[in-house]
Amino acid sequence: MTKQNKHPGGRPSTYSPAYCNEVIEAGAMGYSLTAFAGMIGVHRDTLYEWAKNHEEFSDALKRHKAKRV
Repeated sequence: MTKQNKHPGGRPSTYSPAYCNEVIEAGAMGYSLTAFAGMIGVHRDTLYEWAKNHEEFSDALKRHKAKRV
């Protein structure tokens, strides 16, 4: 493998932009972030990692918190 073709390492992210709407809806239904993470099969810490790397998901987490009853 040449230097240019070197694999970046790490596991590919399972993030999907669709999770933005889903996390907001989960908050509106009263689900915690931990419950939402379980629903989509990731650890809660993964949600925070996605929020660091995807501004739209960070905004969605804030909306989740605001809508949670």
